[in-house]
Amino acid sequence: MTAARFAAVLTLSVLGSGCVPFIVAESPTVTSVKVVDAESKRPLPNARLLVKGRPDTAVSADSEGMLNFEGIRDHKWLPAPPFDIVPAPLALVVEAPGYRPLQLPAERTGMVVAPIRNLVVELHRH
Repeated sequence: MTAARFAAVLTLSVLGSGCVPFIVAESPTVTSVKVVDAESKRPLPNARLLVKGRPDTAVSADSEGMLNFEGIRDHKWLPAPPFDIVPAPLALVVEAPGYRPLQLPAERTGMVVAPIRNLVVELHRH
């Protein structure tokens, strides 16, 4: 089946079912977050950031402990017409071996989850 035909079939299926995809949950986008040891303030290059409970979303810090994360959105097919759905923020966790994990706050700006930028995250040893 060609891509155009597949798109047409999908569109007709969606219109016929009366359902449309809505974003029901999303995580913040993370830019330039540095993970350090809380005592020494040294970077933790083995740190990871992930959506809480979803290890498949993990990204690793670089050699300077810096993290960037594109963010994710969860969709759900719901009946049309659209409801006033405000996506729930997905919690992000920063972790490193030998350290207590830390959950980053997810804040909402209107209908979107606010990005996290230029933050230093200090992890404490177990």
